[in-house]
Amino acid sequence: MAMEPGATERPPCLLVAGRAYGSALGIMRSLGRRGVSCHVGVLGEASPLPYAASRYCTKAQRLGSGTDEAVARSLLDWVRRVRPGVRAPLMPVSDDGCRAVQKVRGELERLCRPVLPDERVLGAVLDKTAAERAAERAGLRTPRAIAASTVSELEDRIRDLRAPFIVKPARPGSIPGLKAKVVRDPEACVGLARSLAWDGGELLVQEYVDGPDTSVFVYLCYRSRNTGRIVDWTGRKLRQSPPGAGIMAYGTSEDLPEVRRLGRSLVRYLGYSGVAGAEFKRDRDGYVFIEINPRFAGFHGLAARAGVDLAWSAYVDTALGQPNAAPKQHGATYLNGQTYAKVVLSPGGLRMALGDFPRFLRTRNRTWAVWNLLDPSPGPVGAAVEVRRAAGLVREALASKVRAQRPKSGAQGSESSRRQIDDAS
Repeated sequence: MAMEPGATERPPCLLVAGRAYGSALGIMRSLGRRGVSCHVGVLGEASPLPYAASRYCTKAQRLGSGTDEAVARSLLDWVRRVRPGVRAPLMPVSDDGCRAVQKVRGELERLCRPVLPDERVLGAVLDKTAAERAAERAGLRTPRAIAASTVSELEDRIRDLRAPFIVKPARPGSIPGLKAKVVRDPEACVGLARSLAWDGGELLVQEYVDGPDTSVFVYLCYRSRNTGRIVDWTGRKLRQSPPGAGIMAYGTSEDLPEVRRLGRSLVRYLGYSGVAGAEFKRDRDGYVFIEINPRFAGFHGLAARAGVDLAWSAYVDTALGQPNAAPKQHGATYLNGQTYAKVVLSPGGLRMALGDFPRFLRTRNRTWAVWNLLDPSPGPVGAAVEVRRAAGLVREALASKVRAQRPKSGAQGSESSRRQIDDAS
């Protein structure tokens, strides 16, 4: 692997990752080919194997799981073992990673440089309700919404909104089993809420902005803490997984001045520094703000393919103190095979796939989320990990079904025995 001049002087980069393999792999490929050593700490039950298979990965290691506090302490212990040096960037690429870094940030900042906004701004962005209020104050259009901490509160307030709705945790990860879900009426919304384990979390319910997945637009940026300079990129989702409210499965790089203006106005209003990703949906009156996240998006490799390498901008600003250039954006397309599988399984999904895949393959400037010709190993390794995971879930579901049937079979057997005894007598 060829290194750029001075590469040996560059501090390593630490990535805090999960199951969204494409995001961390994109960062490793961007930095690794420039001679930067990349270490990956993997949270939860995600496998480190796809990362370790990359030619650009120095070492990948699974961190602890359990409570937020336990995960944060395992992250801190990992950074201490790596001993990266105080100039080394620490880049979380998942919501769990952002929360873990936030909990031990003071101690981490003595060991490395977390690529996150300051604690006040980070807290506001991680809270979807607070982020929506900030967007309103910044002059952006937002969907009408309510926040509820109990089912009864939800029942009282849901009638103030117009169906359909999109339901999500006010703080990512605070309600297990829920990321974002579209529901069609108040009864379905309340039914969903009753099925969830809230455990003190708060539910955010927004009026769903009607329109196809192709009306969803994205804004990614890195803003320097030192100079305030913004490097940014805009694009469009063509397919989401799951359809209607999900992550990008198929998308394109498009230069969208109005989306860029809205994104910049929000990060400037927040006093934001670091990496951010915002989402908008266009209706007949213009663009509506949906959300903002304080981390690399799963599809930031699309921006890099289009000439706007936010990982490198963040690295040179954080680790080297060099100005982050604002490159010209080009056209490109992106496809995430792992998430597109859900699109195929949706109604009409096979028909969409028969159109999307040939169109993607005809595009000259294209990129996959995981597959890469110069770094091929993570693709098959990741596929094998996901197949094994799916098989485990199937086995677990079958075992649960068998366990659920046992008491019923035992009761039927006892009743049958009693009838035989009665007949004999």
